[in-house]
Amino acid sequence: MTTNEVARVYDTLLSAPGMDDAVRIDMKIPRKQLLVLNHILNLPDLSKASELLRHLESGKLFTELRELGNAFLEKSSLVEFNAKFITVHQENNKS
Repeated sequence: MTTNEVARVYDTLLSAPGMDDAVRIDMKIPRKQLLVLNHILNLPDLSKASELLRHLESGKLFTELRELGNAFLEKSSLVEFNAKFITVHQENNKS
């Protein structure tokens, strides 16, 4: 798949009915997770995020952030939708 085709698939998935609905997530999140997550989201390019995550990967914080992401997906009923994203991404990387 070309980059444009992948972008169209992502755009289609994100345009599905209900994707703009607000989801209430009532959770207590450790400050360190919020700090790292905010830092990653505010980085100017994804390669910097990748470097930071690679550094954290062997530690407990990385595992905790993954669990937090999974909890967000579960609470918002997006586990299956996320699986579609992963499938599209994997298929694109095979090409």
